[in-house]
Amino acid sequence: MSDRYVLENLDPDLAFKIRLQISLRKNALAIGESSNSPGKFLTYISEREKSIASLLNSSGKPVIHFHGQQIYP
Repeated sequence: MSDRYVLENLDPDLAFKIRLQISLRKNALAIGESSNSPGKFLTYISEREKSIASLLNSSGKPVIHFHGQQIYP
């Protein structure tokens, strides 16, 4: 089962770090889609996902909301 987080309820510094990792992942997904070799981005995307889970001490894939909208996954 996934853990649910609301960024507004977290420490502002932690919330910023999480939003940064989500943005980096989102950019890598977008660039990978238009790349001739999208596989190169899979490792990087996986690292961002692990970083997000680690920041939240989550063992599963967390569900993250920000201002009422789900922003991850």
